[in-house]
Amino acid sequence: MHSYVRAKYGIYLDTSSDSDEEEKALLIFTQLYLDERLRIIRQPIPKEVQTRSVIARDRVWLDAKMMNDYFTPGTGYTSRKFKQRLGMSEDLFEKLLGKLLEVDPEGHQRPDATGTTGHFPHMKLVAVMKCLCKSTPAGSVDDYTRTDVQRLLAENADRGFPGMLGSVDCMQWPWKNCTVAWQGTYRGKDKESSFVLEAVASYDLWFWHAFSGMPGSNNDLNVLAHSPLFDNMLKGVAPPCNYVINGHQYNMVYFLADGIYPKLTTIVQAFSQTLDIPDFVRFNKYQMAKRKDVERAFGVLHGKFRIVGSLCKYWHQSELNLIMKCCLILHNIIIEHCQFRHTE
Repeated sequence: MHSYVRAKYGIYLDTSSDSDEEEKALLIFTQLYLDERLRIIRQPIPKEVQTRSVIARDRVWLDAKMMNDYFTPGTGYTSRKFKQRLGMSEDLFEKLLGKLLEVDPEGHQRPDATGTTGHFPHMKLVAVMKCLCKSTPAGSVDDYTRTDVQRLLAENADRGFPGMLGSVDCMQWPWKNCTVAWQGTYRGKDKESSFVLEAVASYDLWFWHAFSGMPGSNNDLNVLAHSPLFDNMLKGVAPPCNYVINGHQYNMVYFLADGIYPKLTTIVQAFSQTLDIPDFVRFNKYQMAKRKDVERAFGVLHGKFRIVGSLCKYWHQSELNLIMKCCLILHNIIIEHCQFRHTE
């Protein structure tokens, strides 16, 4: 060890006389070794090794520009343009943002891990709405998709269908980035991967039931077999309903559907053969007209949120379910807000 210290650092230690010299030699060697290691660690990293680059984003200027474009009267988008770009009016946007900040404190403006101040809450929600409404690259719904059953029953009775809650149907959402191993399972009728949304909608385009996530290879009948649509009826907690048709008393609600659905007391379909009987022909005409409610709702959903009307570019099915759930909830919020404004 002494020869190594003498050769490495040019220091001669005489340890032949005393053991203290041996201890001193060990201390000096340890200190010299640590100094050399720290010198190596503290050396500047060559530029070619620094592969991570930091992009300077002027968040303050971008937030100010966004606030000027969207939320400053007379200087940016008009109310009509605002609704076209973000799918809702300004007052509803502010109301929704306030509720989100109450639920999720992370939405507030705060510094990130590097100490840089983050975006305004308005910017975060604007970015989300642009992704949903404009399809900008970037399960069952909860209580907000449930509506007043008694109001629905009364309105549908005025339309000629007492006891009807709405019309049920399915739509497919194309999935571009479906995993290769799953493409056979998720391949739908258009020979492309997709997943299915089952929904019940009323005449005012309100979605009060939705079930998503089934592979596109399943038809409407298979989706219904896995759907929780009739769970409340089976548990005996369905909403009370009493009505009379042709002198018969009924106490169970029903849905309008097309011919692929099974013949159940809770699903009313058109007659497959009318035999030119006037009553049958008239019933089919009314049934098919009222059954279009859910298809109209799907069309409005596609027009308002283009992300669900175009190829989905996300990778995980859980993300697709969350996006669909978010769009349905926002759709119902907008419908409710428009109805409230019309009744004022």
